[in-house]
Amino acid sequence: MKGERGENDHKLSQSPKRSCCLEITAGDVNIPLDLTVEILKKLPAKSLVRFQCVSKQWSTIIGTCKDFINSIVTRSLAQPRCDLHFIFHHCSSDPFFFFSSTYHQKEHSLPIPRQCQCGMFEYQYVRGLFCCSSLAFSDLVKIYNPTTRQSVSLPEIKYPSNKRLCFFGYDHFMNQYKVMCVINGLEDQSSEHVCQVFTLGDPMKQWRNIQGIGNHSPTVSGVHINGTTYYGARIPPKNPSGEVMLLSFDFRSERFDHINTPKAMANINRNLTLVNYKGKLGCLCCSNGGQMWVMENAEKQEWSKTIFCLPEYPLQGLRCPRFSGVTLGGEIFILQLIYDPNDPLYVYYYDPEQHSARRTEIQGTSPRSDSMLIVGVPDHVENTMRL
Repeated sequence: MKGERGENDHKLSQSPKRSCCLEITAGDVNIPLDLTVEILKKLPAKSLVRFQCVSKQWSTIIGTCKDFINSIVTRSLAQPRCDLHFIFHHCSSDPFFFFSSTYHQKEHSLPIPRQCQCGMFEYQYVRGLFCCSSLAFSDLVKIYNPTTRQSVSLPEIKYPSNKRLCFFGYDHFMNQYKVMCVINGLEDQSSEHVCQVFTLGDPMKQWRNIQGIGNHSPTVSGVHINGTTYYGARIPPKNPSGEVMLLSFDFRSERFDHINTPKAMANINRNLTLVNYKGKLGCLCCSNGGQMWVMENAEKQEWSKTIFCLPEYPLQGLRCPRFSGVTLGGEIFILQLIYDPNDPLYVYYYDPEQHSARRTEIQGTSPRSDSMLIVGVPDHVENTMRL
């Protein structure tokens, strides 16, 4: 019996099918590519960033395949979001910035190769990426992806004027990120070629001139909504008392347009803060307690007006408050212009519908040795795009 059992065991061990089952390895499993992609779509973004080193194929799928990247962004948009994220810009002798929802997570900071005043930097966030640009240096325009922690510097803007402002946007039709730069103060005031566009991922890697809308000087920071950037500008640029108008730039057609505003807005255009209010262009102003104009219909350019009264508390004691944006839930959030080293990092919220206010402190606040500029980001999404 023992001899037969031993012989049978020996035959089983030599069975090709049995041996195949026992010696399965990852290399023996042939998973179809479409199934692999669907599995990857279920993974957290942090894992996807790490898994780009598995193979060239995975790296291409995760970092450059537009359909895959769009699925990650769409998934992130569908997730409930209640907390703001922030860009912390340190105004030190060696300036740097980092992106986080709390202050203590600053291990992935990026240095800024120029030293200038905090007010000379502009940050704009669009669909998972943000653009950092300097109003003083033509060679300081940088795109940063906080999900992959990658950054790329754009070529220098080669124009004699040092008066420029960059606007960051996304072309949904072509699935492209673009930076539009308005240059003013040129010697030839009649020239309309004062605007340039850089397309992220363009093999030429250069700025190109586009047809402008006449020489003008942007005076109100822009807001990007559904492929269009809106901003305020003074025309003509060298006349301080010149008319302030709202302009738009469509990143798909790369064309400018004038925005018609109610006559009642004419006197407050200079002090406007442009925001994305529930997917519509909103204009906030502190005059008369507080006003918010909303462009209800972008095609017909029809506006509605809301008057609200900001309570003294919790805003009391806030130095140089400024409307900074609107959360996805419709709350206006207010930040200080500059936070000095001893200032608590408070964020103030006001709900114009409920007429309620609240104050929160950014978590992780720790002693600081320099002043900070803080930019709030209410619509952060994950994006695995490789820069």
